[in-house]
Amino acid sequence: MNPAELGSPWASALSSLVTFAAGAFVPLAPWLIATGPRVAPMSFVLGLAAAATIGGVLGWQTRRHVLWSAMRQVFVVSLAAGLTFLVGWLLGTAAS
Repeated sequence: MNPAELGSPWASALSSLVTFAAGAFVPLAPWLIATGPRVAPMSFVLGLAAAATIGGVLGWQTRRHVLWSAMRQVFVVSLAAGLTFLVGWLLGTAAS
């Protein structure tokens, strides 16, 4: 790897910040605009759709199977969300 061909670390850090913030906003958006029992399922569906889209795009960009990449991304995101829910449940917290 040639260090002269690498991009700016500041540009990399900024793009990472922006993409993480945008990704975190997707499942939070329903909580900001709605209330009631429909919000959690809306958040869940939006999060899974975003994960599938990101996985599919990554599969397409790397010339791999798009559906496999999308499903793998959905699996990883679902596992992380499930573990987060489990920890919250064990600590006695709830979203309302």
